[in-house]
Amino acid sequence: MARLWLEDLEIPDGRMEDAQLLVSELVTNSLRHAELPADGWIEVSVRSRAPALCVMVCDPGRGLDAPDEPTLPPPTEASGRGLYIVSRIADRWGVSGDGRTCVWFELADPAGGGRR
Repeated sequence: MARLWLEDLEIPDGRMEDAQLLVSELVTNSLRHAELPADGWIEVSVRSRAPALCVMVCDPGRGLDAPDEPTLPPPTEASGRGLYIVSRIADRWGVSGDGRTCVWFELADPAGGGRR
């Protein structure tokens, strides 16, 4: 659902697929790891701050210790690639917590002088 929601936004050319993949990875992480109750929530916020798009996914989970450079798990592992994918595609990303867990990423407009 979060992937479809992004289609209504003005996202820099060539970055829509990246934004959809990354928001999907982060929402999936929240669903799998936040131990949400039946009435739990996941908040997705999107901000356009020229020349970048910033997406934040928050949940009431207990948090996580994200390494600066996530590593790719062995091919035999069925999961564990989400933050690795985020770290490889996003121009910037990070984790914050203050009673909830928030993981954010930025995608620069390729024409705006971002990392890519």
